[in-house]
Amino acid sequence: MIRFRSQTLLIYDSETQTESPLDQDVLQHVLEHAFAQSGIHDPTIPTAVLDSVLLHYQQSVPQPPRVTRDELVSQLTRVLQELGHPEAARHVTFLATVFPPASTKQPVTSFPQEHSAELESLPPVLRPTRYLGAQEWELPLMQESQLLLQKQVVTLLPISDAHPVVAVECRPSRLYDLPLSPQTELELHAMLASLVRQLGEILRLMRERVNALWGISAEHAAHVHFLEINALVQLSCPSRNAKVRQRYNRLLREELTSPLREANTFQLLIDFTD
Repeated sequence: MIRFRSQTLLIYDSETQTESPLDQDVLQHVLEHAFAQSGIHDPTIPTAVLDSVLLHYQQSVPQPPRVTRDELVSQLTRVLQELGHPEAARHVTFLATVFPPASTKQPVTSFPQEHSAELESLPPVLRPTRYLGAQEWELPLMQESQLLLQKQVVTLLPISDAHPVVAVECRPSRLYDLPLSPQTELELHAMLASLVRQLGEILRLMRERVNALWGISAEHAAHVHFLEINALVQLSCPSRNAKVRQRYNRLLREELTSPLREANTFQLLIDFTD
């Protein structure tokens, strides 16, 4: 079949009042999958439908027109129903709703539970990617833990289907930026023990949040990146002897990792970056 699409259909977003080109390859995959769900695997049929719909818009005005996504989906489903493919029309409506054109797509945090089976049946190229940004966790944290986030002692990292691992960054040296910073070595060790407890609670809440939003658990392992450990040694080690400082560095790492592993039932990946 010879395909000729001389013009680009522009998709208009009324909320942002912007327009962007339709991703025709994505829409082609949506149509092919919709027909496959209704038992039709001949790719020429969805190709002909898509070409006909695009030609309808292209011939309506002398220049490339712009339409909203909902208008395009409505036109597609109407054509499919008129051609006697109501099942394919239903699947197109569902797929286009959860998987809009890539150029106008917004990050997705969750999907309706009733569509979970249909989503699992999608080929990888069609599966929408859920994403939760670093500022979107909305965890019910105690005031002490909130302060750790405000002072960037702990930083929550984003999560998505592409990398479904709960992860945080931790900079223990920034304990010295807190209003009640450690004044002695004994106070530092007490604050590190408290930091470890709060890290475990934060990771637990993040895993629960992913499960509540997506209906699935995050990957078995959680990841903690400890950063700026040398800065912590420089602030807290009383000796300037290199060997003493190296031993103190190892002591601090052990103090951070062992209780964290022992206190949590899920697998932990822990790394250090100086």
